[in-house]
Amino acid sequence: MIAEVRRLLDEKKYPELRELLCAEEPADIAKLFEQFPEDELPLMFRLLHKDFATDVFVEMDSDLQQALIESFTDRQLEYIVDDLFLDDTVDIIEEMPANVVKRILSTPTRRRGVR
Repeated sequence: MIAEVRRLLDEKKYPELRELLCAEEPADIAKLFEQFPEDELPLMFRLLHKDFATDVFVEMDSDLQQALIESFTDRQLEYIVDDLFLDDTVDIIEEMPANVVKRILSTPTRRRGVR
């Protein structure tokens, strides 16, 4: 699958890549993302459907989560944080450095803890 994702990325066939990624389990996509350079992760992550992206985000290791958080706009971060279960948010915060935690906690949310 890595070779297919690489080919689709290189050929900029983003709709096909989205279909391929979203057909898999979130944990499998999180593991797949570990095989790619951090500078390619934001593009790949943004291709995912929003609810699916949150599920993938939760499955990622903290280094990948941090890399993505640092690449997110405030709106993207708000969406992810807003869509997380409260216990997932706590787990993520416990793993992040202070500057990332500060950014997460300053994110306005509409539904924090509801999911």
